[in-house]
Amino acid sequence: MKKLLCSLFLSALPFTGWAQVVQSGDWFDDIAKDADRYYTRDRLTRLGIAVGLGAVVANTNADQSIQNSIQGGRSSGTDSFSTSVKQIGEWKYMLPISWAVSALLPTDVGGLQTWGNLTLRAIVVGTPSTLLVQRAAGGSRPNEEGVAVPDSKWRPFQDDNSVSGHSFVGAIPFLAMAELNNYSIGLKTLGYAASLAVPFSRMNDNDHYPSQAALGWFMAYESVQTVMESGKRKDTALRIVPIQMAHGQLGLGLQKSW
Repeated sequence: MKKLLCSLFLSALPFTGWAQVVQSGDWFDDIAKDADRYYTRDRLTRLGIAVGLGAVVANTNADQSIQNSIQGGRSSGTDSFSTSVKQIGEWKYMLPISWAVSALLPTDVGGLQTWGNLTLRAIVVGTPSTLLVQRAAGGSRPNEEGVAVPDSKWRPFQDDNSVSGHSFVGAIPFLAMAELNNYSIGLKTLGYAASLAVPFSRMNDNDHYPSQAALGWFMAYESVQTVMESGKRKDTALRIVPIQMAHGQLGLGLQKSW
């Protein structure tokens, strides 16, 4: 737990008031708006493509081949690293930590409070789809006990490991760091690199296949992007705009964007 808190604290130190996340002051209203932005045609299309690619990898020999390579490079060093980062991917830790940082610190421009708010909302908005794909696809863990055939192939509703939940939760705090440090390429790169730590640990520990870890990471990315879009108009929204008519007269028009 001490390593977890230190890692999260260090990841948030670079926030010096750059990017901002819109917060209305009503947490439930913010979550509802996040969900509205998450379940859009474009985002669901991207998720569908990612799930489709994951299905191809999972249902061929690709997953097992990559996993074998990762296990071939496994060492005491990679095991130690995996142990130190795994807890960042735990719902039971990240939900209360991100809530406490968001709720107890003063709202500011950037900074720890915004990081906590972004992390919490991203976990909440992305969890339902993560759990759904986990169960619907029905993939198993490597060498999982208690299943007839412990492999990555999808057998709908027969298991619930097709998306790595640890990878999803563990990537979000560092993707949040990357997005909030919008004006620093170095810190943005560091955040993206760190977001791969927990997904790597799941493959190193032989707890998830590469397709499962990758899907968890991608769902985390889309969830963070959803919250970062707060306050922006949806692409499909209708709005009334002023228009100039003949003889210099002004009128109103209805505009729709695709």
